[in-house]
Amino acid sequence: MHSGFTLVSGVLKSLQFRCPASGYFLDSRMVVSEHLDCTSLQRQCLNGDKMLPHADESGCNYVTWVANPWENKKTLINNMFETKFARKISLKYLDVPGLYTFSKQGNQFFEILNDYEETELFKHRSIQIIIMCKWLQLKNRMLYWQFIPHMTMLFLHLLWHVNVRPYRTTNIESEKHNLLLMAMLFMVVSYFLFVEILQMRADFEDYIKGVAWNVVDCLPLFTIYF
Repeated sequence: MHSGFTLVSGVLKSLQFRCPASGYFLDSRMVVSEHLDCTSLQRQCLNGDKMLPHADESGCNYVTWVANPWENKKTLINNMFETKFARKISLKYLDVPGLYTFSKQGNQFFEILNDYEETELFKHRSIQIIIMCKWLQLKNRMLYWQFIPHMTMLFLHLLWHVNVRPYRTTNIESEKHNLLLMAMLFMVVSYFLFVEILQMRADFEDYIKGVAWNVVDCLPLFTIYF
């Protein structure tokens, strides 16, 4: 664990100082695991529910998958492929731990990449794989934790403001609908305020630096509250 932390720290430092060899070093850490060595697998389709195939410049397809260092070969293959066939593939491990995770070091790695101006770095296979692995984790979080709740909040607010609120005092049924939608809006808005609290707890210093934008994010929530 300590050696892994030291390795990742070294990678982050080299990227911070724009060391040209950083990408080549990460590429060199893509190793073939002997216990997974195989020239032909009896599987065909990539498991589309868990990963996306990508083509490199030579036209070869590759996928990313997070696995334990000594993952059972059968388990790994079953996770990655669906139907049977015979084709030569190469299985490699990128043995630099933590860069794809939501840990402090993982977040720091992507913050450095975000500020990186030299595009040559992004031509390295190792960097591309880490980015795609991160995207596979982020896309569902963005869809189910942010986009869908946000659209739900907008829809409920529009429905309440246009179709329910103006008629809330006309009869008992309308009053019940009004209270129901208000309760639903309260829960959705509370969810987004909870997200803001989590962001603040994750990195309070960075949150304070961007306090102006964070206040702008919260203002619409408070207008719905009150």
